[in-house]
Amino acid sequence: MLRSAICLALCTALTASAQTAPTAATSDAPATPAPETATPSAPQPAEVTAPSAPQPAEAVSAGASREELAAFLEQHLSFDEKTGEATTGRARRPVPRTQLYELLGRPDLVAQSDARVRTRTWMFVGAAGALVAGVASGVYMHATLPDLNSGWCAAGPSRFNSPECAPRHAMQVTLGSTFLAVGAGAGLALGLSALNIDLHPVHRSEVSRMVSTYNSELRKRLRDTGASASAPSASLMLMPVVGPGGAGLHAQLTF
Repeated sequence: MLRSAICLALCTALTASAQTAPTAATSDAPATPAPETATPSAPQPAEVTAPSAPQPAEAVSAGASREELAAFLEQHLSFDEKTGEATTGRARRPVPRTQLYELLGRPDLVAQSDARVRTRTWMFVGAAGALVAGVASGVYMHATLPDLNSGWCAAGPSRFNSPECAPRHAMQVTLGSTFLAVGAGAGLALGLSALNIDLHPVHRSEVSRMVSTYNSELRKRLRDTGASASAPSASLMLMPVVGPGGAGLHAQLTF
């Protein structure tokens, strides 16, 4: 009885293993891939190209322009036709007349300006001399007037009308007043004439035109200097080269 049950269990187990074997074999076989369905891809965004960085030559040119502007602002000339004064730079530093005409390349105007300065100086000296001489003479004449109330002049009509009294008094009053008027008038006239002398030997509008020409030439000179400084320079580099077949010299020219 026990033996029959054991045999039955063994047979059942063998039957079950035989039925599962094809299934396992089937599962070991390579699976056939299923056909893939093509999915339309989404449109890619257009590639945006960033602007290229400035080339070295362009950067140098931009830097040279800034340096040129800074140098021009520090060296340019300005001229005021009303006052006749010249200045330079952004700080408006005063420029003397002689230095102005030297910068403008006109040494002949320097000599003419110096001559006008000397003339003006001598006219001021003459005006001061005339004024001092006239005032001094007038004061002396009035200070030395004869005293008409003195005992000598008041002693009688004959003495009052004598040359030492009334006539002399009248003459000195006239001369003193004349000296004062002439001295003051001459000094004032010479002083005003000296003030009216323009120390610029040419018309101020002509000076302004020359200053404008100087500024144009300065701008051109600075531009040429910046262009020559930014121009690329050529260079030659030599390097020794050693190889299996021998030795040589490698030359590299950069420009």
